[in-house]
Amino acid sequence: APPLALAEAAGESRINVSRESGMSSLHAFRPEMGDLLDSAAFVDSEQVAVERLDQVFSRYAGPDARPLLKIDTQGAEAAVLAGASGCLDRLALIQIELSLVPVYEGQPDWRTMVAWFEQRGFDLVLIIPGYFNRRTARLIEVDGVFARRAAAPSSTIAGAAR
Repeated sequence: APPLALAEAAGESRINVSRESGMSSLHAFRPEMGDLLDSAAFVDSEQVAVERLDQVFSRYAGPDARPLLKIDTQGAEAAVLAGASGCLDRLALIQIELSLVPVYEGQPDWRTMVAWFEQRGFDLVLIIPGYFNRRTARLIEVDGVFARRAAAPSSTIAGAAR
């Protein structure tokens, strides 16, 4: 994939680079996370291009595709989804990190994200345990998989048995 960040609006931004590459983020760590995630400290920052997902979607998905979208953006999941309004109806499944303990500044908690999906016709169908901090014995985040809510069946079970 190209070096590109996804967000609500196109432009440029600085990404904070972590010693643990999977923890790099457009957002700063919340102050209380310093002790909890000391191995993930930011060591640098880089300028990156930013696009909306709905602007680049057709580069990666054909016109009839109903793909699964996995968003792993270290606190920027809500911004990625805000930039997906033009392609959200094409997605069958979406997998995102849900914070039980918000790690990044401005990051919505898991309840807010579940409500966002429910309001847009997606149901939470799977929870996958994620980052567990051994020092505090606390689960920090999980992945949630959301499926587009199926339309109500046209016949009832009793009608199908005839």
